[in-house]
Amino acid sequence: MATNPSTYIRMQALASLQQQFFEQMGNGGGLSSSLVESLLMPHKPTQREVSAKALTGRIRADAGMLSQASLNAAEGESISQISFDATKFIADSLGKMKTIAQSVSDGSAPITGELQTSYNNLAQGIANRITSASYNGISLLNRPGWTNDQRLSIAPDQKTATLSLQMGNASQTLTLRDLSSMNADVSAASIASQADATSAVVGLSALIRNVEGLRDGYKAQASGYASEAASLSRQSDILSTAAKRAEGTERLPSALLLDMLMSGQGSIFRGES
Repeated sequence: MATNPSTYIRMQALASLQQQFFEQMGNGGGLSSSLVESLLMPHKPTQREVSAKALTGRIRADAGMLSQASLNAAEGESISQISFDATKFIADSLGKMKTIAQSVSDGSAPITGELQTSYNNLAQGIANRITSASYNGISLLNRPGWTNDQRLSIAPDQKTATLSLQMGNASQTLTLRDLSSMNADVSAASIASQADATSAVVGLSALIRNVEGLRDGYKAQASGYASEAASLSRQSDILSTAAKRAEGTERLPSALLLDMLMSGQGSIFRGES
C-alpha cells in the first residue's frame, strides 16, 4: 500500500528533527524555530519543487484521469441528447401520421392527394431522421450505419450496438438501438382506404409507444451523464487544487508546524542555552 504523502512528509521531518534535536542538545543547544523553518523551506527551491512533485504525482495523475473521464461522460451526454432529439422528432411525426389516419378512419377527412402527400412526407421525414442521427460519425439509430465502425460492438441479432466509454479505472457501456426496421412498418401504415386507415391507427399507436419509451430513456440517460460529467469535473478540480497547494511555496508558522509534526508523539521542550 502506498504511503500517504502527508504521512511521508511527517515521518521524514520527524526523523530529521530528532537527529538535529539530539545533536543540538548534546552540544548544549536548544531546538530553534529556524530549524523547523529550514525543514519546511529548503535553501534550494528547485529541490523542494522536485520533491513536492514526486509526492503529488499520483494526485496529479488522478486529477488528469478524472478530467478525461468527465469529458467521456460529456460525450455520453451528447450522444444521449442527440438520440433523445431524434426519437422525440420521430414520436411526434408518428403522432401526426396517426391523427391523419384517424381522421380518414372515422370519415372526418376525405382521402385527397394533398392529405396523402402530407402523410407521405411525415413518413419520409422519419426515415431521414433515422439515417441522419449521428455523433462524431457514429450512426445512432441506423443499423446499416454500424457496419465497419470499429468503435461499436454489434449484437448478434443486429438490433443493438454498444459503445464503450472509459470512466477512470472502469468503463461504461452505452447502448444504441436500431430503428431502421421501423421504416417498413411506417410504410405499411396506409391510408389508401378507410379500412386501411383504421389498421394504420393501430399499427402507428404501437410504434408511438415503443419510440416514446426510447425517447424517455434517452432523456434520463442524458441527464445522468450530465450529472456524472459535472461530478467528475469537480473531483478533478479538487485534486488539482490540492496538488498545487502541496507544491506551493507558502510558509507555515513554526509553532503550527511543530504541533502538526509532533501530534501524538509526545512533546519537545526547548533547551536552555
